[in-house]
Amino acid sequence: GGLPLWGRVIRQPIKRSGHVVLDLCNADGQIERRVVAKSHGAAGGYRRARETEWGDAFPYSEVNKTKEAKEERKRLRKLAPRQIYDEE
Repeated sequence: GGLPLWGRVIRQPIKRSGHVVLDLCNADGQIERRVVAKSHGAAGGYRRARETEWGDAFPYSEVNKTKEAKEERKRLRKLAPRQIYDEE
């Protein structure tokens, strides 16, 4: 949720099958690497990322950006199968 953040693409995007890797300079002047997967869908910016070029401004969401969010997703993936079996 929330308003998107903007980053400037500082290197030619790396387009692979199923994802795009973008190196961005954010508003704080920090360089960050964003991976936009096909599974993120159109709303997640996959198509926009495929069409992005060096020097473009690229909007992205703060959601799932932090290391803590990544660890939480990993934890939930591990729990999901156990919860299914525990309920039976």
